[in-house]
Amino acid sequence: MSGGASSRGAGVTPQVAEARRLLRTYLRDHDSGAVAGARRLGSTARSHRDPQVRAELSRLHTEVEEDRRSLAAVMERLDITPDPVKRLAILAGEQLGRLKPNGFLSQRSPLTDVVELEALSMAVTGKLRLWETLEALGPDATLTDPAELRRLRDRALDHRERLGRLHAASAKALTQA
Repeated sequence: MSGGASSRGAGVTPQVAEARRLLRTYLRDHDSGAVAGARRLGSTARSHRDPQVRAELSRLHTEVEEDRRSLAAVMERLDITPDPVKRLAILAGEQLGRLKPNGFLSQRSPLTDVVELEALSMAVTGKLRLWETLEALGPDATLTDPAELRRLRDRALDHRERLGRLHAASAKALTQA
């Protein structure tokens, strides 16, 4: 099932071909989102106002990059290539998202810390749903060990919890700004 090649081959029913096409689209969408999410996480890790939060975000960034490589490995096993147009579009959108007014012209706003952590939490929830979906499809469809998908799902849950704690601390800091 290559990136742009037809999924119809000898002995492949139209239903199977359509299922493969949908999975290819789904994984490419998540791949593009993972690239943008990892980039945003890295940027937030470097720019957050609190040094302890920066350190935790840095650790999360390392783990998210590992998860991104895990997704790339799933795609490779399924002979699915990333979609460069989707990646470019989503990265452009991620860059445009940084231009939003935050009430401060020349410095980072405490509100930016909160909003970025909310966006990262939403991205991690999307990643969690990815691993849950691949688990539901099963190893025959994903060519991936169920134990590996459980590990990735559990790590996404951990990431969501950690980001939730960081978000709560940043939200509380708004009253002290």
